[in-house]
Amino acid sequence: MGVEIKYLYLDSCKGIQDKGLLYLSRAFRRRRSLQHIHVNFVDCQEINKGAEYLSQILGKMEQLETLILDFKWCLNIPDNAFGITGENLKENNVLKRINLDFTGCWLIRENGIRDLFKNLSQMKCLEELTLLFCRCDSITDEGLKVIEKCLEGFPSLKSVHLDFTRCRRMSELGLEELRQILLKLPVIKDVEIIFKDYRAF
Repeated sequence: MGVEIKYLYLDSCKGIQDKGLLYLSRAFRRRRSLQHIHVNFVDCQEINKGAEYLSQILGKMEQLETLILDFKWCLNIPDNAFGITGENLKENNVLKRINLDFTGCWLIRENGIRDLFKNLSQMKCLEELTLLFCRCDSITDEGLKVIEKCLEGFPSLKSVHLDFTRCRRMSELGLEELRQILLKLPVIKDVEIIFKDYRAF
């Protein structure tokens, strides 16, 4: 009987490509006992389909409680990858904490945002959600409205942290409207939305 691995931490994965993520996802398939995954893909600009490979297997991690994925400056991740990630996670009934960093992922748009939030809102046990969209210049106030329409779910969500720093096409008014809706979630305790507009500089 093999050793059960419950915690996977991979850092400084700079340079990994789609093929590497395909191999990694296959390795995950044999490690369904994983409870905590933390992987750093910062500045892996060759990742495209790889994000889809990874998200497909994450949905089969039946004991996964914590998921932290850092895609910062992975410039070529397509918009549909975000929806696929949510689609594969929504059936997980034990995942309590999600932290996804999409800083500098310029290809993310309203469709990806909508599909991600729509699916995450169906997760029954999700308590903490952190999403970083810094410098995602394609997100507008329309994208925020898309998020608002998906916020009827999240039955267990207690803490939300959203970072829209340098998202130059959205407004403080749009973000305040989003915050007010988040505060109306059934068991919410903590809401933090960061927005720093540097357009004057």
